[in-house]
Amino acid sequence: MTAPGGSTLHTSCKLTVVMTVTLARAPATTALTVVLPAYNESRNLPRLLTRIGDVLDRLGQPYEVVVVDDGSTDDTASIAESAVRRMPVRVIRHRTNRGLGGALLTGLLEAIPRSGIVITMDADDTQDPDLIPRMVERIEAGHDVVIASRFESGGAEIGVPLHRRFLSHAASAVLKRIAPIKGVRDYSCGYRAYRSDCLRHLVDEHGEKGLVQERGFACMLEVLLKVGSNGARIAEVPLVLRYDRKKGHSAMQIVRTIRRYRSVVQAHRVRYRPVRPRPQIVPLEKRRSSEVAHRILSLLVAAVGLLLAAPLMVAIALLVRLTSPGPVLYKQVRVGYDRRRGQANGGRRGRRGSDTGGKPFTIYKFRTMYLSDGDGSEEAWTAPDDPRVTPVGRVLRQMRLDEMPQLFNVLRGEMNMVGPRPEQPTIFGELRTSIDGYAHRQAVPPGITGLAQVRHHYGQSMEDVRRKLRFDLEYISERSIVADCRILLRTVPTVLLRRGAW
Repeated sequence: MTAPGGSTLHTSCKLTVVMTVTLARAPATTALTVVLPAYNESRNLPRLLTRIGDVLDRLGQPYEVVVVDDGSTDDTASIAESAVRRMPVRVIRHRTNRGLGGALLTGLLEAIPRSGIVITMDADDTQDPDLIPRMVERIEAGHDVVIASRFESGGAEIGVPLHRRFLSHAASAVLKRIAPIKGVRDYSCGYRAYRSDCLRHLVDEHGEKGLVQERGFACMLEVLLKVGSNGARIAEVPLVLRYDRKKGHSAMQIVRTIRRYRSVVQAHRVRYRPVRPRPQIVPLEKRRSSEVAHRILSLLVAAVGLLLAAPLMVAIALLVRLTSPGPVLYKQVRVGYDRRRGQANGGRRGRRGSDTGGKPFTIYKFRTMYLSDGDGSEEAWTAPDDPRVTPVGRVLRQMRLDEMPQLFNVLRGEMNMVGPRPEQPTIFGELRTSIDGYAHRQAVPPGITGLAQVRHHYGQSMEDVRRKLRFDLEYISERSIVADCRILLRTVPTVLLRRGAW
């Protein structure tokens, strides 16, 4: 693996890790750990390990070097193991090559519980270990991440082909514009120092497997965006990239890496999209006119849908009735449209005795669960593999056919075809208390489908709820008949391909 501007991108394939790495609550045993992802670096690794040992011995702090041999076909692992006689080196082998991301993940998970500071470097001897004391000093001064940057004053690139240098500078300029992070100019350099607590927070948020998901070179951008979004204090020190020292050629696929950069930034924007402010108050006359148009569209679609789906609904009703005891339809109270929200009183209690967040109504669905011993009033989310779901109900849920009776809710004026999904009162109350802005989604009537349903998967956590809220508020702020038609059209492939959830 090499440094930015000319980095090796490994071929992705299935990984088998010889050593199982977990984030147990182990005490830090070293002041710092240097993580070296390595793939066929037998010609570069001996000199690099010697230089790292000399620098860290002078630093005078306990350290360890973790070399992750990513399925090398040369003597990389044996050369690293031979260094154990003169310095603390540990080698972790992948039987098959996974790429930079897989090797980096293994090294980080091994280092985080054992060290106060984690240093990541490329193993091709193009990055100067003499920078480590300066990076450690910046961490000890209060920074969470320190990047060795080619673009910091005093940085340079020696031996990097002109076209790669141009692409590196162009990519940095674009990333700084579309995904700005305070204190960062070099987004792709793998030579970094991390405070272990900063990485541990990422593991708590994303899980061990979610710490690094990119398999190729874009993993460096992925990790940086994640730590930046958590408010990490980031600094840079100048790096003189010595690509002329590298023995061997670079196998980085430039076009593929640029595409992955784009995907990483897009995924980051979706995950960390800020919650939009409360939807603007619309004058009552325009509000009524807009609601009439949306109601007409919803009534037309619901009426046509019921006519076309009537034979199918009869068949489903018979299946539900014959395959499990209980009623065909399942009824449940949901929180509906809050007509006060967006008007002058801004959602205050008004004449209502208590603020339930919206007008309660009864929603109808085909029953997909076995009858419980209770009264059926329990309010809880359904788990993905809920044992209460009947075999027929599982198929109905997967194909969204259990929602078809809600067309009657649309005809009764309790729902629209498009809008935020209505929630159960108790769950709604909890979410309104714990998530800022959640009640604003009641500013429009609830719907059978919505932007959150076609843009996001089934909500299984509070983080999923927050993401779906962002889509709901986006829909409310940009609501129009054209937007409703687009969402209805996008619902068809979402249902057929069994994506998302209602």
